[in-house]
Amino acid sequence: MSRVRKSLSKEDLASLLIDDDPSGQKQPPSWETYHCELKTPLYGGGVEAGVVDEEMPVRATEIRGQLRFWWRIACGPDSPEDMFQQETAIWGGISKKGATASRVEIRVTDYLQVTTEPAFKCNKGNGGAKMKAHSKYGEGYALFPAQGKLTPDKTAVEKAPDKFAIPGLTFKLHIRFHDKLKPSLTEQQKGQVKTALRWWVSFGGVGARTRRGLGALKVEGLQPVTVAEVKSRNGDIRFYRSDNPVQYQVAVQAWKKAIRQLKGFRQYVSKDENSCSSAWPEADWIRNVSGCSLPRHRPNNAYNLFPRAVFGLPIVFHFKDGPDPDSNNNPKRKDPIDHTLEPADVYDASGLKQKYERMASPLILRPYWNGETWQAMALLLPGWQKALNQPLKFRNQEYPESPQHWPEDSAAQRDWAATIAPMKMSSATDPLSAFMDYFGGVK
Repeated sequence: MSRVRKSLSKEDLASLLIDDDPSGQKQPPSWETYHCELKTPLYGGGVEAGVVDEEMPVRATEIRGQLRFWWRIACGPDSPEDMFQQETAIWGGISKKGATASRVEIRVTDYLQVTTEPAFKCNKGNGGAKMKAHSKYGEGYALFPAQGKLTPDKTAVEKAPDKFAIPGLTFKLHIRFHDKLKPSLTEQQKGQVKTALRWWVSFGGVGARTRRGLGALKVEGLQPVTVAEVKSRNGDIRFYRSDNPVQYQVAVQAWKKAIRQLKGFRQYVSKDENSCSSAWPEADWIRNVSGCSLPRHRPNNAYNLFPRAVFGLPIVFHFKDGPDPDSNNNPKRKDPIDHTLEPADVYDASGLKQKYERMASPLILRPYWNGETWQAMALLLPGWQKALNQPLKFRNQEYPESPQHWPEDSAAQRDWAATIAPMKMSSATDPLSAFMDYFGGVK
């Protein structure tokens, strides 16, 4: 049962019950039932972070939260005040006037084919042990939190990798509108709930890391959200090779392609006659400002710019040749220790400090069902431009200068875009737009 305030009436309390019913009991005729199938691995989603609950892998409370989010994206008005009022009228909430119960009830039943397997496997060889992603359903770049940990000498497993639920899991989703509470939802509001359901199925998922395509579902009887619908809400959607999109019969194949496109862009390497190094400026600036670098990594152009922050925060910059914290070696003769980039504190209109440890990525990657086949898809959520100007800081490290976000001046944007190799492949002047061009094959 969801926790609610004691001041609610008995009727309100009843309406806020979100019943996860794994018993499979038949629902009354007033419920609309949707048959759902997992198409990419499900990671986490249980009470414990990173753990799949095999008895109840998908929770109604989670789905209601997802539908609420996608309602804001697909149907929410621009005004924050109107947004709150309209959202509360459908999904419930607490305001100065008290608590409002949700008019949308959700149940999940009939879990079948719940199979969990380790997301990674430890492979041992002459060069030491390595964690390798699941051979069929794994994609390490999306699943890195699940990889576990090796011992410092790389010879054995110190922390076992997490398990995920493999595709094939099915369940029934039941939704109905609570008409006993007044005012009842209008037909327009009911239509908005179904619109949110379509957006969630097309672009969301269940469990953790859904913005990187985990937990993607296919649901019978729902039409996919169209490109025109996305553009009408000021989002941007691309398919791999947009001029002639590649079709996949298996969702996991489309998902892996989408993730590998992001990996290729974010880990783009510049090659010259003498070395290979990252095409992005962040690591060199950290080396420069910390005064730590190996001779072969000594930065030539250490620009204070952190363009990859736009893909979500925090980011951990790990230097594999950094100093050993347990030894007395000279850190100046090594690369830096790890640096964690996160959102800087901001102040609201009243002057109160707002502290954030993360910024959700405005980019969603996942397989997209077009009604016949699967496609590798990238989606920029409406309002994605805000990520370009997010103030930044390092966690537990302070330098005379703060790390800088993408510039706001258009001339400076063009100048910087011309210096970063993966961005030069398009005419875009910000990292997110450049990635969308890279993903879709636009030159």
